[in-house]
Amino acid sequence: MSWYVSLVTKYPIATAMVQFAILGTFGDIVSKWLVRKKIYFPFDAPTLVLKMAEWAVLAVCIKYAFVGFQGFVDGLIGHALLPKLSGAGRALAVSTLMNLQFGPFLVIAHRLLDNLIARKRNWKNLDKGFLSLLWFWIPAHTVTFSLARPFQIGLAAVWSVVLGVILGFYSGKNADSKENPSSTGKVGNMSIRNMNDFPREAVPAGTRTFKQVLIGPDQADHFFMRRFIIEPGGEMPLHTNTVEHEQLVLGGRARLIMDGKEFEAKKNDIVFIPAGAVHSYKTLGEEAFEFLCLVPNATDTVALVR
Repeated sequence: MSWYVSLVTKYPIATAMVQFAILGTFGDIVSKWLVRKKIYFPFDAPTLVLKMAEWAVLAVCIKYAFVGFQGFVDGLIGHALLPKLSGAGRALAVSTLMNLQFGPFLVIAHRLLDNLIARKRNWKNLDKGFLSLLWFWIPAHTVTFSLARPFQIGLAAVWSVVLGVILGFYSGKNADSKENPSSTGKVGNMSIRNMNDFPREAVPAGTRTFKQVLIGPDQADHFFMRRFIIEPGGEMPLHTNTVEHEQLVLGGRARLIMDGKEFEAKKNDIVFIPAGAVHSYKTLGEEAFEFLCLVPNATDTVALVR
């Protein structure tokens, strides 16, 4: 491990940025897997780059906090404001002071950058991110600060996978109905929720195409409801599905090709696509093309048509 020690000692900021960009982004991806209970690639290429840049920026802040708070604790000890500490005691002091002062900033900064990337406001469940500072991060970084300094930022980068899972999961999760009865209410199997509150994920086969699962298998037995958003200049290439699609256009216009015939779909149009039909979408104009899509509760295999 001498090469690693030499590398992080010579390039402390750059190595921190690289480690966090890779592992933190992986944590965000894993959080999507946990929410959807399946393994898939949730980000398109531009979003992936932005996510990695987000974690690189956070890494700089984390690196400075690591150095600064260790000096802070040593300063307090030197001024007799803390008892003489070493080993686990010093590590606990550094971790506690850092997480209670720097931790809230990191939670907020992570969510703010997530919102900028997703181009939406989502501050729900932020309190759970703050609580994780107490029950997870203080113990976790006590272990981190018990290591020799060259290895501390490396373990912190590993912890960033867990940070991405926790903060990403709470970011995508909807608030409990009891905490926000005006926007979400449940009586038995009934629910009322605003569609803008649902997490949005990139559709890998499309360009500038995103999907929200509004009603999924965790709630409905027979049909699922999704919302698709194709941004200006975006498209979904020719493909087939193994289940039928019932669609309501919410806004925008698109050129829809189905079984070789071309149509223009616009707001308030109803579109029915039989199972196995070859179809595609391409936006028209400067407005996003948005539509609701209902599908049966069955395995839907998407096959691109070349």
